[in-house]
Amino acid sequence: MAPLIWLAVLATAPVAHETVIAAPIVQVVPSGETEIDAALARTVSLPLLVSRGQFGADQSDGQPALLREQARLTALVRSFGYLEGHVDIVADAPWSTGVPPSTIKVRPVLGPLFRIGTVQVTGIHGADTTALVAGIHARIATVVGKPARADLLAALSDEIRWQVRSASYPFAHVAETGVSTDSSLELASIVIGLDIGAPARFGPVHFSGGRGLDRQALRDTVPFSVGDAFDPVQLDALVEATRSIHRVRNVRVNLSEPADEDGLVSVEVRIQVASDPGVLAQGWLHGVLVLGAAVTALAARQLLVAGGMRGHAPLILAVNSLIGALVAYGAVLVLLRAIAFAQFG
Repeated sequence: MAPLIWLAVLATAPVAHETVIAAPIVQVVPSGETEIDAALARTVSLPLLVSRGQFGADQSDGQPALLREQARLTALVRSFGYLEGHVDIVADAPWSTGVPPSTIKVRPVLGPLFRIGTVQVTGIHGADTTALVAGIHARIATVVGKPARADLLAALSDEIRWQVRSASYPFAHVAETGVSTDSSLELASIVIGLDIGAPARFGPVHFSGGRGLDRQALRDTVPFSVGDAFDPVQLDALVEATRSIHRVRNVRVNLSEPADEDGLVSVEVRIQVASDPGVLAQGWLHGVLVLGAAVTALAARQLLVAGGMRGHAPLILAVNSLIGALVAYGAVLVLLRAIAFAQFG
């Protein structure tokens, strides 16, 4: 008999208003694919469902938690290219009895590994220039014959979207992805549906944040002019050039959607800067001076008390208040500067 992968699961700690049951032992029956078995072992949540008494409970959509978990694990198996695979969940006690099982077996049934046969891209009418079509076909050719894995299809969709965006369609995105199978050939046909939006050209660039930075230096980082064809590579160049400026800590770019009536899309560059070390040093010095003044006031108070002025209560009270205010103010200054230094260096 094939060895089993055992998952040791501790009982869930009691939670108020929940029925807490000892969590079962879950066994993932080896499928022959180590990667799939490890993924199932990492993600299975049956022990938590059972320990909380939810293995037969309906969720918000009316579907029992057990069926939801089975569907989730089946989707995980199919994401590796086993598009007709499924997961069986077998317990040592019937689920319908209301008695929680002590052992649960998760048995993946893989079926055939499907490979990519054809890829069709829809929705690019109007943007289907010779160069774009050639680029998409070249990228598709690199995946035909490979396992129809979800991560491979996601990467393919992202790269095709990027190619369309590079053809001056800044808001192109994948609207839907369809997969159909031919069991006799063990091949998958993929349909990637795009919503490309309208073509656009670069509009004006607006910088926000970046307090204290040279505005001309920021404008010099823009590698394109108003009216140039939109190109995401140019946006990346803008981000890198802006990030290279001294004290710039983070850069984020937003596009105005949709483009204006002239087909121009404005670019907003949001900049986060690190605090100026000189300002930080001044803040440290200010805080230390305030604390020094508090120490001086404290010494004066002690001298007043030692000099026999205990009867001048109002004066002593005023000095005490001054000391408290100075200490609090100085401590706040030092703390704020310490936080700023920790964040920005």
